Amino acid sequence: MPSLSNFQVLRVLAMEKCGFERDRPYHLEHLGRLSQLRYLSLESACIRKLPEEIGDLKILQTLDLRDTYIKELPQSIGLLRKLKCLRADTDGVGITVPNWIGNLTSLEELHLCTADKSSIFVQELSKLTELRVLVCKLTANVDECWIKTFVESLCNLRKIQVLPIELLDCFQWPRLMLDDHWKGYEPPRQLRDLEIEGGFSRLPTWINSSLLPNLSNLNMGVDEFGEQDVVNLGSLQELTCVGKQSIPRGMEFPDGAFPKLRSSKMYAPFRFLQGSMQSLESIVFTVEVIDDDKEDEEKLDSEQKEQEPHSHDDDNHPVPHLTESSVDAAGTSPPVPERRRTWRRWACFACLDSGSSSSAAPATAGSDQCGASGHGIDQAAKDDNEAAQP
Repeated sequence: MPSLSNFQVLRVLAMEKCGFERDRPYHLEHLGRLSQLRYLSLESACIRKLPEEIGDLKILQTLDLRDTYIKELPQSIGLLRKLKCLRADTDGVGITVPNWIGNLTSLEELHLCTADKSSIFVQELSKLTELRVLVCKLTANVDECWIKTFVESLCNLRKIQVLPIELLDCFQWPRLMLDDHWKGYEPPRQLRDLEIEGGFSRLPTWINSSLLPNLSNLNMGVDEFGEQDVVNLGSLQELTCVGKQSIPRGMEFPDGAFPKLRSSKMYAPFRFLQGSMQSLESIVFTVEVIDDDKEDEEKLDSEQKEQEPHSHDDDNHPVPHLTESSVDAAGTSPPVPERRRTWRRWACFACLDSGSSSSAAPATAGSDQCGASGHGIDQAAKDDNEAAQP
């Protein structure tokens, strides 16, 4: 490859998936002479170190270091005052964040996979007030002081729109610590994507339609997901996805609830009133049936074997505005003496009304009304349901 000094008017340089022999990135020599360079991508390149002269790229706007082996950023990057996008996240390879990160005040997008336990990074983070996207992956346990300072810094980022926080290496934040420190978070109204890995004991009160009118994607672990939490989420007019969170059993969704939600997981029984979940395309729900009849134990064992995961295409009658459905067969209750818990295949095709017809009756799943409605359940499934009643 010719020397970079021959391309002094170059504006875009993408050296992605390049292998540098013996970790000697000689192809990056004279990088500092590319005074017109706006975009530099070394994504997936076999490189462990950047040359200090990268700081001479005074008008560089994008620096992409994803999936490299770089563990430390050179001090000179702090001179890139026009840098708007810095991507330096690699799963399993944490970068030590320098204490000058706050100098990059033009940053609008920051992706970091950090192993830094010090609070210096999170203190500097509060200075990046132009950030729209912050993707943060943590590869080391952090203490209470780190989390507190981190949340306080986030409160200063009033333009943030995308905020995924991921915990790597299978460590977890203590639940009480999460509840206490995130309780005071004041989200910006334009936040549309929020992911916080870890377990909250309850859904934070600031997740509501008045504070987050533009939230479309929400993914966070919540231990106790109550009725009021579902009401708060249902009022979010732009919400399309709730991640892995399952809606608890016994919920009734009123007219106008979850207007743009496309997919959901929930426990039966539940009830859709006319006008709720108008955009729902995919639903996964769990149904638990308790059978006290010991004489049917052998029959139930046989039925369970037949209900191993398989395609339901032959059984599934089309349901308006639903494209797929399945059953999560994980147990949700402690063992009950002398009782058997079984999972009914027909639950996949419980009555789900589209809500598009003004004369349609409310849709119900996981109750006797499902079998009576005749929507999506064939006659064999009805017979199976009746046979299972104690």
